Amino acid sequence: MGTVNLAGFPQVLLKSSPDTIGWHSLGMEWKEHVAWLVPISITMAAAVFVRYGRNLRSQPQLRAAILCFTLTSFLAAGIAGFFGAMLVKNAPVEGGRVIHLMHGE
Repeated sequence: MGTVNLAGFPQVLLKSSPDTIGWHSLGMEWKEHVAWLVPISITMAAAVFVRYGRNLRSQPQLRAAILCFTLTSFLAAGIAGFFGAMLVKNAPVEGGRVIHLMHGE
């Protein structure tokens, strides 16, 4: 069989080599399966905030839980965005056997 140009198909390009399949497993699965929890947890935090409002001052455990959910949600969204941007951007542009997500000086 001849060589196939996978530059337009980042998912298939990542899966085509044992050196890069780990990036697909980590990055794509994170962005597809973990990031969907972000809107759920942010909605939960907003609902609790609307429900309790100023009473959160007198409930430090609830306030800490809401803050934890919010920070975790933003962290998960940031990681998903980073992986999505780096994998989709670099796979079709650079291709090749090994995909470098970040380049040093």
